[in-house]
Amino acid sequence: MKLEDANRTGAVSTEMTKPQITKLGLGTIAFATEAGKLILPPSHEEITGMLAYAASQGISYLDTGNSFHETGEGLSVLSRCLDKLRHNERPQAAFQFLASTSLFKPADWIEPQLDALETQLEKILGTLKQETLAGLVVSAWDALTPAQIATVVHRLQHLKKTKRLEKIGFAVFTPEEALKLTDRYAIDAIQLPLNVLDQRFLQTGCLDQLKARHIHVIVRDVYLQGVLMNPTQLHPWFWPIQSHLANYERFLIENTLTPLEGALAFLCSLNAVDTILIAAGTLNPLKEAVIAGQMAIDSQAFGQFALKESRFIDPRCWNLYH
Repeated sequence: MKLEDANRTGAVSTEMTKPQITKLGLGTIAFATEAGKLILPPSHEEITGMLAYAASQGISYLDTGNSFHETGEGLSVLSRCLDKLRHNERPQAAFQFLASTSLFKPADWIEPQLDALETQLEKILGTLKQETLAGLVVSAWDALTPAQIATVVHRLQHLKKTKRLEKIGFAVFTPEEALKLTDRYAIDAIQLPLNVLDQRFLQTGCLDQLKARHIHVIVRDVYLQGVLMNPTQLHPWFWPIQSHLANYERFLIENTLTPLEGALAFLCSLNAVDTILIAAGTLNPLKEAVIAGQMAIDSQAFGQFALKESRFIDPRCWNLYH
C-alpha cells in the first residue's frame, strides 16, 4: 500500500504529531558491563546525555530489568548518571522506575523468598534514591500454584500499602494468561509481547479488555528480537515466511518508513498500550525511536502482517542452533 493511497483511505499518515508525553520506556540494561559481553556499554557521559534527552522528550519510565538478581552495577551506574543530571539541574524529576523479578520457584518456600525480595527492594530504592518503585513485574510465574501466586500478590499488596511499590505486574506470553491473572488477582500491570508480526493481544480484543480493567499495559519484544529490524536477512528458521516479510519490507519502503519507525509507530498508535520498552546503547537510536513514536499512523494498516504460528512469533519456540 503506497502512502498516497493509504492517506486517501485514512490508513497511514507519517505526519508528525506535536511533542507529548511519550509511551516509550527506556531500558537501562545496556548501561552495565557484564562478564562475556561483546559490546562495551556507553560511557557515563553518554548515558547522562541519553537520560537528559529522554527527560526532555517526556520519557517517564526507566526499566532496570531484572534488578533483583543482578550484581547492582547497572543500578549504580544509573544512579551516578542521574546524580549528574541533578547537579547540572537538568530535567529528571519525572523519571519513574520499573523492575522485574523471576525469584520464585515452585519447589521453594515462598515466604523466605518474599522476605529476600523486600530486602532487595530497599537496596534498589536506596541506590536510586527513590521512595517508591513505580512497578514490579513478576516473570517465570507459570509453574506456581494459584495459592502461591495469591501469596506473592498479598505480600506485594502490603508493599503498595506502605508506599514502597506503586504497581504490581506480571509478565505473560499469551492473552489467556493475561486475562486469567487479571480475573483472579488484584494486580495493576501486565507486561506482554506485541509487535507487527505478533498481534495476538490486539486482534483477540485482549488489549481492550485489559484497558477496561484499568490495567497498565507494558509492551516488550517490540522488534521481535531483531526480526523486524532486518526482515529479509534472517536465520533459515524464518525462511518459510520469507515472502511475508518481503511484503512487509515493500510496505515500509512504499510508505517511506524505516523498520524502526514502522515497529514503534504501530505500537504508539494503540490507545490501550501505556508503556513500550525499548533499549538504546547510544543517543542516535533513542532520538530515532522518539521521532518514530510521534508519527501518526493507523494501526489497522499493519493488520495484514500479523502471523498466527507460534513457531515464528514466540521466541520460546525458536530453534536457531540446528
